[in-house]
Amino acid sequence: MRKRYPQWTAVFAVKVEGADNAKVVAEAEPETRKIANEKTETAIEDVVAEGEEDRAVGAARGTKIRIVGRSRNDILENMRFALLLSIFCPLFSFAEPKEIQLFDGKSLKGWTDRSGGSPSKGWVVEDNCIFRKNKAGDLYTKESFKDFDFSFEWKIAVGCNSGVKYRVSDYSGAILGPEYQIIDDAKGKYAPDHLGATASIYAIKGASADKKLKPPGAFNVSRIVAKGNKLEHWLNDEKVAKIEIGSKDWKKLHAKSKFKTRPDFGTKSGRIMLQEHGGQVRFRNLMIRKL
Repeated sequence: MRKRYPQWTAVFAVKVEGADNAKVVAEAEPETRKIANEKTETAIEDVVAEGEEDRAVGAARGTKIRIVGRSRNDILENMRFALLLSIFCPLFSFAEPKEIQLFDGKSLKGWTDRSGGSPSKGWVVEDNCIFRKNKAGDLYTKESFKDFDFSFEWKIAVGCNSGVKYRVSDYSGAILGPEYQIIDDAKGKYAPDHLGATASIYAIKGASADKKLKPPGAFNVSRIVAKGNKLEHWLNDEKVAKIEIGSKDWKKLHAKSKFKTRPDFGTKSGRIMLQEHGGQVRFRNLMIRKL
């Protein structure tokens, strides 16, 4: 018997390998998972235990189970076991961390000045963007983060200098954090891989020389991944800089940087900061996922 079904979150199939030997496969993928070029149909071949297909699919939902049965009775028993697993496994499973929207496109709710007070009037919301319109001082999230995957879009005016700092905290008496540099590379006459050029781990490690940077007036898409001692900077869907705090590379570069007197630099949980360093800059679609 052969049936075809549309893409499901769970798949149940039985493949007969011999007269008295069959393999049961019941596995599922989360409904929200998106896989490029994933097949939209799944064949169910040689289904045994007429009327049990729906139970098997229900048993598989939300779990990944692979069961081998040597007889029809074994297969039915395994289906019952899978059903029990489907009930109890969610109690012990860990859901994919949820993305948090740091900016709602309408207000500066969730953002403060350095001291935790209201943001300066130089920061405004315009066209669904956080816009540094006038002299403003830096802008900070209320919440602190340590391990995260943070994505955002940004656009600068010609000659602008800005940046996004993260894990911003007190390091040896100064409020600092690693920085994703944002600047007009051309106006500043920076080589693409300069320590102060866009997407660099500022003053520590430059971005790739072949990075794909859009010019002032166009939005770029950036991403910062910080997990444990590993830091990554992404620009327009490409990883352009990475380093591991404490590695030989880090020790060498950190010792040459202006942060050399702060041995724990970049290791603490801290706020995210949008830098005000002169010039107009816009940020939008700021999304973070805790890791």
